[in-house]
Amino acid sequence: TLLQSINKHMRCEFTALIVPERNLVVVSKAEGREVDTSVLAKIHRHLLSLAQARSEASLLNATDSLPGVVLPFRVLSSPIRNPSGRPACVLALFRSREAPEYRRRDAMLADLLSRRAASMIDSSYETLSGLLTRRAFEQRARVHVLGVGRPAGAVSDLLRPVAFEDDEAAGRERRFGLTSAQLADA
Repeated sequence: TLLQSINKHMRCEFTALIVPERNLVVVSKAEGREVDTSVLAKIHRHLLSLAQARSEASLLNATDSLPGVVLPFRVLSSPIRNPSGRPACVLALFRSREAPEYRRRDAMLADLLSRRAASMIDSSYETLSGLLTRRAFEQRARVHVLGVGRPAGAVSDLLRPVAFEDDEAAGRERRFGLTSAQLADA
């Protein structure tokens, strides 16, 4: 995914995409690293405020870069704008203190990555309803239905508790082409 590629290329401990309009926070940790991401819960409002106040990426290399917070990581925060141009989300990259400081070049790259993330978010949600587009919904449903990353039988466990009355079962069999026994075996 995009966040995993960012982690690898930018040598980050973890990367976060914060989208308050969609109640969405996506965190991607670097491969093979155990990182405490609780710092994100402490500073996400600061990062959103920075996104509202600044039009470009913010380099937070010092531990005291945010008021009242000691940063255990170097942070690069880039605003993501919605189609109307208003900052709606934040792409935040976290490096360890031992890693090199973020530079202006990194900020410019983060701004480009933010634009890419914005286009991915816009293409995944309907403008008027705020719901997932059909393509995005089908992709996510396919992951859930096929059980990728889920224990075996997760879908059948959802179907198993459904009990049909005899006359209802006949109607459901006609509509879905499945008998109650087939649903129970699924």
